Amino acid sequence: MNTKDTLAPLLVVGIAAGLSMAPVFPFQAVRYTSATDGGTMNSGAHVAEGQISTSTMTAPGQVNDTSPTNRTFYINVVEFEGTANISEEPFPNSTLPAGGGYELNPPDEQGNWEVETYVFDPSQIVVYEGDQVTLNILGVNGDVHDVSVNGYVEQFELHRGELKTVTFTADRAGTIDFICSIHQPTMHGQIMVLPRG
Repeated sequence: MNTKDTLAPLLVVGIAAGLSMAPVFPFQAVRYTSATDGGTMNSGAHVAEGQISTSTMTAPGQVNDTSPTNRTFYINVVEFEGTANISEEPFPNSTLPAGGGYELNPPDEQGNWEVETYVFDPSQIVVYEGDQVTLNILGVNGDVHDVSVNGYVEQFELHRGELKTVTFTADRAGTIDFICSIHQPTMHGQIMVLPRG
């Protein structure tokens, strides 16, 4: 077994682990070269045979200068639902948090039960201080949601099938919460505003 055979599974595991995490900046690219195939996993500067090199790359949408920009996002209001039958899965003997974001329905006369939750998708967004942010929020599931963007947008109703657009300037670094007051604690998103410069 050569070094390339050993590194490939480690790289796949590393990439999979990286994809399951929240957005992290800056991204890094990994290059590997081999005398046997002469190939690289990423084009760029020369890397000695069998050597791994990392280089910082600009993340998609990442700002390279200090000027504010317009950022547009599309957010869906969705419901995840799971169903089972007590003949295959017992009904859970637990209590979910109150607030309307979770619902656990007991078995019906056929033994079918379900669990539901409402969420924003995506629920985490990254922008830079000074950016103009436009959120296009689509009501997919649930007949109504009371949505607000704390400190920036007054609460508004969003109905299934409606697309509401709100625009504001992220004028300070920190975190901006967007929530649905009807479906807590699960319908809670965050806009992370990174300092510019």
